[in-house]
Amino acid sequence: MKRKIPAVKNHLRFRLGLFGLLLIGAVGLSTGCGNFVARGDIDVGVQAFRDYMPDVSQEIPIGEATIFDDLAVTVVGVRATDGRDNGGRHHPVPAGHLYLLVNVLMENQGDRQEDVSTRMNFGLFDSMGKSQEWAFYPGATGSIDGRIDPGQERTGELAWKVAENAKGLKLVYGHVAFSIGEASGYRPGSPD
Repeated sequence: MKRKIPAVKNHLRFRLGLFGLLLIGAVGLSTGCGNFVARGDIDVGVQAFRDYMPDVSQEIPIGEATIFDDLAVTVVGVRATDGRDNGGRHHPVPAGHLYLLVNVLMENQGDRQEDVSTRMNFGLFDSMGKSQEWAFYPGATGSIDGRIDPGQERTGELAWKVAENAKGLKLVYGHVAFSIGEASGYRPGSPD
């Protein structure tokens, strides 16, 4: 009578070896993807990239332009609202928050059309680097979304819901941050 113990041992060795390889691979992947960890927090991956401010090479004050891929981008002004628009309609925000509207001018200085998407190209971050919630606000004027032909410009307001006490707000476009300041500096109904 033959004993099948060696076959069982080989099968066990194979399974343990496979488990070891998978364990090593998992450890390697988790340490290799460490560059997605945002500012020492535990969030990782794509969500962390979306929620925390990317590194920026320069900061620009309101009113000054910067050129990025043939597009001159200027923050023209900033205003806040509690959700009441000029038409008498009310678009409520949660208690302790307001809509912050950033007026942006984009000029195409290149020789080809440029596509612009507010949600894809811009982000608003606070002093802790935390992303602010993008908002649709019907009372915003103009839109910069769409194609901008060479030599053309487009102006529009971008809207975010922010806490009334948000500090160090920065509008990020590409590798450039525009210094917006504190949300409390823009009282609801205030002009630029």
